Amino acid sequence: MLLFLRRYTLPVAIVVGSLVFALFHEFAVLQPIAKAYVPWNNTVLSMLNFIVLYFTFCKINFQRMRPRRWHAHVIVAQLFLAVCVLSIAFVLRDSPGLSLLSQAALVCVVAPSASAAAVVTAKLGGDLEQMITFTLLSNVFCAMLIPSLLPYLPGAAAEHDITPMSLALSMLWRVVMVLLVPMLVAWLTRVLLPRLHRAIVDFRNLSFYAWAVSLMVVSGTAVKGVVDLWDDTPGWLLFAVATVGLLICGIQFFIGRRLGTLTLHRIEGGQGLGQKNTVFAIWLSASFLHPLACLGPGCYILWQNLINSWQIRKAEKKLNPVA
Repeated sequence: MLLFLRRYTLPVAIVVGSLVFALFHEFAVLQPIAKAYVPWNNTVLSMLNFIVLYFTFCKINFQRMRPRRWHAHVIVAQLFLAVCVLSIAFVLRDSPGLSLLSQAALVCVVAPSASAAAVVTAKLGGDLEQMITFTLLSNVFCAMLIPSLLPYLPGAAAEHDITPMSLALSMLWRVVMVLLVPMLVAWLTRVLLPRLHRAIVDFRNLSFYAWAVSLMVVSGTAVKGVVDLWDDTPGWLLFAVATVGLLICGIQFFIGRRLGTLTLHRIEGGQGLGQKNTVFAIWLSASFLHPLACLGPGCYILWQNLINSWQIRKAEKKLNPVA
């Protein structure tokens, strides 16, 4: 059982998170607990994200963190994909259903690289410092990209008061709180508490399993979003949004890996473009787009982690063929 859990940590985390939500949703005796927890969900996710990043930052060499050529390749590719999807959204703006699909696609493209991308990169044998550097660059770049594109997305500007400057400042503040604060705490731990720092570094896969716990919460949250919209949404539209999320996910992983191959950073390129901060993407959809657009990044959680699970299993079998 332990071997199975180690091999399939990510799918198990998704299933457990979904089942836990189902239990609290279906059984009346548990529903008061669920209602009491809901206001704390974002706080719990923020704390788990902090823990994951803190453990990850404890293991990096800060002197090796500098921009690389593949960083620029992936950022340009993200910009190109975003412009393409925005152009398609303009063409489909008169069709409500297709316009919704383009919104779901765009938010999956413009979302920054997830902090967990560094965790998966390390698990796959990639360069942790280069991935952390790209995550920072990606979040800063998206803080400028999203306010520049979102007001021009059909349906968004008409229904919401979007101020590019305020949105950019809000996103930059999120970068500071989500990425830079745990980085600072990790550096202080290295300097002031070397024994604790060494214990964290020596504990293998600590950040990976912490991320699996976070994934359970994220998966339960995503399933809740689908259930809340299920009764009022045609089945074909739910299926179409999920399919768009799958296509965007596959395209981004493929392009990222191909671009990374050019500079011998296939793993990092794939994670940089394919692994998205879906929690942020869901917030962006809920705040500025059609409510159903949240289903795009909600389904993206499943697709990107199934791809990552397959990649991790493939890497482990390569290192240990008899496993």
